[in-house]
Amino acid sequence: MHTMRATLAAVLLALATPLLAADASIPYAEFVVTTTADDGPGSLRQAIADSNRDCAARSVGNVPCRISFAIAEPLPARGWYTIEPLSPLLPLDAFAIVVDGTYLNTTPIELRGTNVFGDGLVLRGAFDTLRGLSIDGFFANGVVVDQPLSSSPYLIEHNVIGSDPSGAPVPNGLRGIAIAQGWGTIRDNTISGNARSGIFAAGPTGHTYILDNRITNNGASGIYIGPSTLHPSFIIQVDVQGNTISGNHDFPVGTDSTVRRVAVRDNVMSGNGAPFDIGMDGPGLQPMVFDQPAPTITSAVYDAASGDTVVTIDVHPVHRNFDTWALYIFANHALDRAGRAEAETFLGSVSTGGAPTVVFRRHGDLRGQIITALTERSTPFEFDTQDVSTELSDGVVVK
Repeated sequence: MHTMRATLAAVLLALATPLLAADASIPYAEFVVTTTADDGPGSLRQAIADSNRDCAARSVGNVPCRISFAIAEPLPARGWYTIEPLSPLLPLDAFAIVVDGTYLNTTPIELRGTNVFGDGLVLRGAFDTLRGLSIDGFFANGVVVDQPLSSSPYLIEHNVIGSDPSGAPVPNGLRGIAIAQGWGTIRDNTISGNARSGIFAAGPTGHTYILDNRITNNGASGIYIGPSTLHPSFIIQVDVQGNTISGNHDFPVGTDSTVRRVAVRDNVMSGNGAPFDIGMDGPGLQPMVFDQPAPTITSAVYDAASGDTVVTIDVHPVHRNFDTWALYIFANHALDRAGRAEAETFLGSVSTGGAPTVVFRRHGDLRGQIITALTERSTPFEFDTQDVSTELSDGVVVK
């Protein structure tokens, strides 16, 4: 089931974002940054202004705009170029603007905001893409998504947000990525060292994917979701999958009590200051997640005859319509700072087939480690609860 769902997510992403991926066959209108200067010809500020102007008249199906980098200055000894704006940059307002720090460029590009009393890059246009930059040191947020409800999806990928290209922390003063409104994909970024949350999705307005990121050592939560700025009847799906979320001061993932369709799957979550929490009511205190309680691990033992660690899990399925359930199982060497087990090592997933109890086997001796699990519930007919996951179960030590 895990493979089928990952494949489905990939198909949906491909259908939803046809202009987001770099494609040599697309005839981009190019705006090239050739200097680290704050303003003037060849500056990033000028490239944003020019692309906003020239792309504003374009419509879906016409040529998109790309801001790329070919800086004609001696390379500093540190090994990368740093652009330090002296005032806030213009938002990217127009259709299909791609900011790509890697296109025809192998030198890292850092956008450092220590002189800016505000945000870093703000995405407001349909099909906007941000790729391959280091964004750090801004007084407020590193990246803001603030798209009108009618906009098409954004893509934020392969960036470093909150650290310089060497990995040294240069915190943004609030969040790494803040979603005020909009929907799209945040994929394969390093989001680390920000003063507040790594990703703060307060206003997703459509299906949002948070995939395969490294979200570490932020001053609040790794990911915080909700509440939506839309009417409560407008339900949003958020998929959180394949991320490494560790060392954050608060939750690895936390959701507001009004958030419904959040699916947290095969993420690695360890060393955070508080456990994964749905509803901000304390882990384990919310007995039901939209009619789906968390699973219970009834036993975890090492079977020397087979060489397998065998975990027995009560699913507690609540049958409604044609629901399906999948369990995601994790191992931990220790408890987090709040005294609970997280999801340090992803062991695998298993479809329950609606059975009340499932036996999961993993080859290897895991004695002494702490096993946890969560349930993902899916239903094809109830739009408001189509894909949700529970919090982690209580941990059980393998004997």
